[in-house]
Order: sequence, then structure tokens, then C-alpha cells
Amino acid sequence: MSEDTPSLTKDEDLDPTVARTPTVLILDTSGSMDWDIDGMDKSRIDFLNDGQEYFKDEIENNNHAAVRVDIGVVTFGSGVTVDQEMINIEDWEPTELKPSGRTPMGEAIDEGLQLLEERKDEYKNDALPYNRPLVWLLTDGEPTDMEVGDQTWDKVQNLIDVGTDDKHFLFFAVGVGDDANMDKLNKLTSVVGKGQGKTFPLEEGMFDEFFRIVSETSQKASEQDSEAEDVAEEVEEVASQVDANSA
Repeated sequence: MSEDTPSLTKDEDLDPTVARTPTVLILDTSGSMDWDIDGMDKSRIDFLNDGQEYFKDEIENNNHAAVRVDIGVVTFGSGVTVDQEMINIEDWEPTELKPSGRTPMGEAIDEGLQLLEERKDEYKNDALPYNRPLVWLLTDGEPTDMEVGDQTWDKVQNLIDVGTDDKHFLFFAVGVGDDANMDKLNKLTSVVGKGQGKTFPLEEGMFDEFFRIVSETSQKASEQDSEAEDVAEEVEEVASQVDANSA
């Protein structure tokens, strides 16, 4: 290991026999997240902040997952911000996200995948086992920094293609509300193979439901002998339950 590479076993009390389950959240915090939801006194960003707390609580209440799930958060609005470097979820303190700016989704995906690769390098340098990472993209709109077929689009789509095809991670893209451009999300993730990820919509304001899906998927992924296909099926099952309950 080089002197420039941090040691997880030195800085964190991680059991070297426990496989980590890295989860990266790439969250839209653009200006539209400040809009109130019809019939409620809360905005989209309020529900998103509540959802982060819900996710942390759900994982920590599962003793098995709590010591295995690592979390990293990238937000995109007025630029792209690494809101949380990869850390064990028990040590994560969700910050209050603020909405502003546009939707630089392409740059955010690139940043999130870099964050993940850096964490994987740390695992390898410290000989720590890990499961297939989970990458979650959440948006209520559409990208403002890339169009279908342009250079940034092609770069990001290639990163997702290679990453999922080579089994570096599973990738899930979620659009919340009627303003989410599901057509573009579907085109972006059209390179994701069966069992390697999914794109799906949620109704307006269903941020708790998003984090419920992320939570149950992370718990499934943290189980010993859990296969990627099983994790993808868990997403399908929980998302179907969410759809049924919202009907």
C-alpha cells in the first residue's frame, strides 16, 4: 500500500472478516426540490431530508446490516458536492440538504462512481472483503449538463455500461414525481443488463418509499451469500409493493 492511500483498519474499527456493502446515494438537490408538494406543508427537500434519517434508522435497527453497510452521498444542484465521503453508516450524520441551482446529473454520476472506486481501492489495500456495491440515482427532473448523444452523456452511459457489465456495481435510477424525465433516465440506463440494475418512477413526494427500497435492498445485499440477481429481485419486489400501496 502506498503512503498516500488511507488505511481503513487504522482509522476505523472495522472487522476484517465482515464483508462491507458500499452504497452510494446520488441525490438531486436542484431548485425544483424547494417546491411544496400539493396538499402538504412540506417541500420535496423536506421529504428528502426526512428520508435520509429514515434510511439511517432502518439500517441501524438491523444489527447485521448496521456493521456492514457503508454509505457515501453525492448531491447535485448548484454544482456537485460530495456531501459524505464513504463511511460506515453508524458513523454517518445526515446533513440537512438545501435546494438550489440546476441539475448537473452527469457530473454527479461521474463523481459518485469515482467516490465508489476510491473506497474499493481502500478495501483492497486493507484486504477487506466487500459485496457488489449499490449505486442509487434520485432525481425529480432531468439533466441540465448533458443531452442524449453528446460527449458527457456518452461518457456517463459508458461508465454505467462498463461498471454494471463488469460487475463493479449495481445501478438504480429513480425519478420522483411528474417532472422527472423518465424517458431520459431510461435512455441513460438502457445499457444496464438484466439483473444489474433498474430504472423506475415513484409518485410525487414518495421519498420515504425511495429510502425504504434502498434500505431493504442494502439489508439484502449485506447478507452472506447474497447474489447480485437476488438484490435486483429485492428491488423489483419492494418497488412493486410501493406501487401497490400507492394505487
